[in-house]
Amino acid sequence: MNPPVEIWNRRYNAAILSPGNARAKEADPWLARWLEDASGAFPGAGAPPLRALDLGCGAGRDTAYLLARGYAVTALDFSAGAIALSSRRNPAARHLLADLRDLDRHLPAGAPDNDDWHLVVASLSLHYFTREETLAIFAAIHARLRPGGLFAFRVNAFDERGAPPDPTSWAPVTSVEDGVPRQYFTEDKILTALAGRYSIISLRKLAIIRHGSEKSLYEVIVLKPEETTS
Repeated sequence: MNPPVEIWNRRYNAAILSPGNARAKEADPWLARWLEDASGAFPGAGAPPLRALDLGCGAGRDTAYLLARGYAVTALDFSAGAIALSSRRNPAARHLLADLRDLDRHLPAGAPDNDDWHLVVASLSLHYFTREETLAIFAAIHARLRPGGLFAFRVNAFDERGAPPDPTSWAPVTSVEDGVPRQYFTEDKILTALAGRYSIISLRKLAIIRHGSEKSLYEVIVLKPEETTS
């Protein structure tokens, strides 16, 4: 087990033992906020149940929101503590203990229930990887999203606390506070990861309050175009 997994397991196990812990209970309305930007493209407008994939589900806040909207949700995280916490909160969801770098093994493309997603969500779970790993993860997400489906994600911004002096660097920086390596994004790095595969609905830089502190991030919603025939 690598140290970041141990760190996250300790955090989520503490949340399980302390039900009042902010990590378990703190509300985060980001998915509701971007519905306005989607301008009717949000897949919840279709006939339920639509299929959603929550990558890096953590405590299961986004999974709970999607279940409440009628989605059939698969929630994935590499922390056993996170999976235990989200499973307790969201028994109706399918949960998988898996690393985002290994989607081909845990969600093999073409297998039943593993692709053709209407919506893929990744809230603050995509900024822990090298450039090569990041590009591979984004490609794997695109391969599993159905044409016309949405990909909604949030990542650290280049001016977030702990970011390196060079905003163009793809090298993860290990935090002195918690020992977790993190990536920090610019708009150009996000566009590189998206690789021209999507129509951009919203790409905006925001400052939010998270766990009692200000956080700088990018919030992105993109649409996988429908396939066209010539």
